[in-house]
Amino acid sequence: MSTASSVFLTSLEPVSSYGSTVALGILLCAVVWFWWNQTPKGSPPGFCGVPFLGVIPFMRNHPEVAMTRWCRKYGDVCLVKIGLKDVVIVGSVGAMNEAFAKSRSFGDRLQNCISVFDGDLGMLLINGGDFHREQRRFGLNTLRDFGMGRSSLEPRLIDIANELCDRVDSLCGVDGRSEPFNIERMVLETVSDVVSQIMFGHEKSQSSEAICRVMHTLMERNKFSVLSWVIMFAPRMKYLPVFDEVHARGIRLRDSVHDSIRKELDTHITSRHASSEARDFIDSFLDEMDKVEKGKQSTNNNNNNNNSNENQENNNNAEQSTSFTEEQLIHLVRDIFMAAMDTTSIAICWTILFLCQYPEVQLKVQKEIDSVIGQSGLPTMATSKKMPYVKAVLQEVLRIRPPVPLSVPHVASENASLMGYRIQKGAIVLPNIWAVHHNASIWPKPHLFRPERHLDVDGQFVKSQNVIPFSIGSRSCLGQQLANMEHFIQTVALFRRFNFQLKPGQNIDMHGESLVTLRPHPFDLIVIRR
Repeated sequence: MSTASSVFLTSLEPVSSYGSTVALGILLCAVVWFWWNQTPKGSPPGFCGVPFLGVIPFMRNHPEVAMTRWCRKYGDVCLVKIGLKDVVIVGSVGAMNEAFAKSRSFGDRLQNCISVFDGDLGMLLINGGDFHREQRRFGLNTLRDFGMGRSSLEPRLIDIANELCDRVDSLCGVDGRSEPFNIERMVLETVSDVVSQIMFGHEKSQSSEAICRVMHTLMERNKFSVLSWVIMFAPRMKYLPVFDEVHARGIRLRDSVHDSIRKELDTHITSRHASSEARDFIDSFLDEMDKVEKGKQSTNNNNNNNNSNENQENNNNAEQSTSFTEEQLIHLVRDIFMAAMDTTSIAICWTILFLCQYPEVQLKVQKEIDSVIGQSGLPTMATSKKMPYVKAVLQEVLRIRPPVPLSVPHVASENASLMGYRIQKGAIVLPNIWAVHHNASIWPKPHLFRPERHLDVDGQFVKSQNVIPFSIGSRSCLGQQLANMEHFIQTVALFRRFNFQLKPGQNIDMHGESLVTLRPHPFDLIVIRR
């Protein structure tokens, strides 16, 4: 070979090596892309996004809106990947009923995904099963015993609503008009007072101040809130820099809440009398613990008398199966308290904001309140039956801005079927409440605020099965009746006494801020005595 040929071939070696590297890279990308987009046979249709991140880059500020687009494109049940997790989005009432009301295959929860609620106790994030059913049954019965959904609680709710009105009134000057202020924290603390009485027996939220501080912190708009949402679906991220501080911050907040509840528990243990009637939720739980302990002692006595292997086995099972412990009480109170405070206060704040944006609706609400209870009547739930327009407004607020638009994620506890699709064990199943509430075939022009859509031709309120802010099935919100009572009573109390308007010059983004909850962006009000 000539010298010239040798030089030419030598000069091609770097090009050939570069070309091989590029080809290998393209091949590797193609293999990864093919692997990433593989789904088990029979899975719902959907969108896998980009490798390792999934659809996270496509969700932006409002995940519920993006997921609704995918439901419209792929169907009421569709599959996406968030991080490395398979997420089944359920976007219709029919599909939700099949998944969460008729089936027990989707009753588990994501474990240790939200640091504030870390742990395998409580109510919000425990898996389905006997433990959950026992605790849910106790929680519902006890909340009802202390007035949830009943007229016996109404006097206290009305008193607390009037206290909120008095706080607002104190901001008004001699001309009956206030300077601009933010009402969000006032509403949160008012809701806290209600829950505090039921849980702790307090007239005011004394020892729940620590929980209020935590809620104020969680309300802050910052990077921690965004990163916490990412950790929920990609929990291993909590070990990475920046994310680890977000996780540690959540743990500190959780410990602060637990310390507050534990102090309250200690006070109850020393002050209660087992023979007396329960004063509050904590007393009722302690009474249940006493019943379990007496049952164990009775079984032990039978074992000692009969020396029966069968009785001994029953005793061991009883000890293992009980869900009534002090640690469970602390976690349960935490879950109920924080969930009730957050979602109810959000609903009330959205109501105030929408009525400020639509003054003609506010005027109709006030006219109906005046005609039914005037300035001296009480806003009881019985009077709500005579206020169809007010009820329509409240239902429309919950439709257009559900406080938790993607509910709380479920997890498939076993391989199962949903609407004809195969769902793998461990898949996340996400109820897309936003999709149901913004389905144009049910709600024409769903982006518009129209309370009249909830009235019939005679002007009577129509309760809709397609407004499901508290979700569906055995994992639906435990305190939804209490939330509805507070929402109605506080709204009527406020708008009976005041006209509300936004501070001039504000440009409020009515889409809100969507993380786990969908809350309004901060807004300043001016109130005027009526």
